[in-house]
Amino acid sequence: MMYLKYPEPELQTAVHPGGVVFFLPPQGKPGVTEITQPHLLRLRSHLNRRLGRLRRVVCQPQRVGMNSSVAVTLEGDTGKVYLLVSVCGHECWPSEEEYTHLRWYIQVVDAADLFYLLLWLNGMEAEK
Repeated sequence: MMYLKYPEPELQTAVHPGGVVFFLPPQGKPGVTEITQPHLLRLRSHLNRRLGRLRRVVCQPQRVGMNSSVAVTLEGDTGKVYLLVSVCGHECWPSEEEYTHLRWYIQVVDAADLFYLLLWLNGMEAEK
């Protein structure tokens, strides 16, 4: 079993170029913008409501053409949620209406955002 540790991203108020989901400096703590933080909190809230206690996160990398994505199955005490997280060069989160469906689509800027989002999701398992 492999365990990866990472710090929880802190809110960043400074403007950073590039429109990334997470700021991941070579040194220092990771950050998240005031724009992205509400999306992460809403995602966490919907996952907690739908799943109860998160028990398992299963990831399957995929590539369609030149686009990379990861199909994520999150399993909890009270259900499952399916995410498709895709690297698209921009950030896009599910609308409130889309959270009523079983599959949610999230688009991130690059592979670093994809990987850190997966770590963040897996960290929810340890929170409870």
